[in-house]
Amino acid sequence: MTTKQRKNLELVQSGFANGISTQLATKQAIHGPNTRLTAEEKQEIIDNAAHHYGEFLRALGVDWEQDPNSDNTPRRVAKAYVNDLWRGRYEPMSDITSFPSDGYDGIVFEGGIPLT
Repeated sequence: MTTKQRKNLELVQSGFANGISTQLATKQAIHGPNTRLTAEEKQEIIDNAAHHYGEFLRALGVDWEQDPNSDNTPRRVAKAYVNDLWRGRYEPMSDITSFPSDGYDGIVFEGGIPLT
């Protein structure tokens, strides 16, 4: 997908629930849509989020720093969000791929797949 095609996509505002992070949006505005956050920039996000999540837990009356079952919970939660749960917020949008339809213009549906 070219930069021009990418600019024509309807995108959600950065920072919104299903948009990219404001940090990535700021960097892409300067360096282009394929720009990525560095490992150091992601670590800074994790550090900041961990600090504030720890404060949130304290406000709820959770003594996570003294409880061995909660040790380092704010950092683990922040890492999970940045590296796994919300990974797409911190990575550029991937290219959209397609394949020839051979003239078919209906919906493709596969059903009856058992889940265990």
